[in-house]
Amino acid sequence: MAESDYVDACDYEYLSASGTSFHDCLLLGYRTLSGFPFSPFEMESWVIHHQQEQLPDGSYRITYEYGDARWLTGLWRSLAGPVYVSDAEGLVRICRDYDKPGPEAWEIVKLDSQLFGIWGLSDSNVWTWGRADKDDRMFHFDGRAWNPMPSPGHVSNVRGLAPDLLYAVGYDGLMARWDGQRWTPVALPVTGNFTGLFVAGPDELYATTEDGELWEGTSHGWSKRATGPGALLDVARYRDEIWVAAGEEGLLKLKGRTNELESIKPNLHAKSFDVRGNLLITTPDRVAQSVDGVAFKSTGLDGLRKFREPHRPLWLP
Repeated sequence: MAESDYVDACDYEYLSASGTSFHDCLLLGYRTLSGFPFSPFEMESWVIHHQQEQLPDGSYRITYEYGDARWLTGLWRSLAGPVYVSDAEGLVRICRDYDKPGPEAWEIVKLDSQLFGIWGLSDSNVWTWGRADKDDRMFHFDGRAWNPMPSPGHVSNVRGLAPDLLYAVGYDGLMARWDGQRWTPVALPVTGNFTGLFVAGPDELYATTEDGELWEGTSHGWSKRATGPGALLDVARYRDEIWVAAGEEGLLKLKGRTNELESIKPNLHAKSFDVRGNLLITTPDRVAQSVDGVAFKSTGLDGLRKFREPHRPLWLP
């Protein structure tokens, strides 16, 4: 395939956004071949910074902090500002100073594992997880070093409120709680894959599954709260309401105290949340936010597309 054919046949997609608001978050975006199966060897990954600075035309400044012909698998931004990025080849990239130019801004750490995700509580409590051969791996960053720690299994998501109150969910019904010393399995009648996870407190937890189930947990146990119209991808509590990302089925919300999920924005194909500030929503083709849970605004992929379309794909030799 000629280079010009690659440029004309590319798709663009957002994976996740991390931050407190629409105008102060970092996103992970992809450029891949259109019409071909996903390949980590024929893709670009971009770390994109939506900044609070407003430009004369009323838009907000967007910078492209880092791009690579690698599969960057996860991104988490701390409230203090630094961003942590995992990749499928076992590297963690950390940027603490956005004023530095290009690669000089990034510290790179090599870990003994493929990495599939990353998340943290603070800059002294960050977790990343993955696999090496057939062994599940997990690492904890304490502000100084990345230390290996036990893994409860094939993890897809980690969330929590404190270093001794963490939950992990994953494949084949995996759910476990970390108490600061060990993982304790949580047995649920789930054989499919868990997707999203939210820990509001030790007595208020939520999890979603690919099979369309919303589970609610307390210190006394877990129960299935609702069933969606298809796969459910993430869950969060915002302004005392439970929001559910349902992919192609849109943005859903738990209807009051009932066990029903109602459609709020069917055209907003939500797949992940960050609610540390506003209700920040990532979809494959846009990032959106709401301050009040009623009015929503969003921006699409035009910026990334215009930024990369004129340029040779990074994966080409």
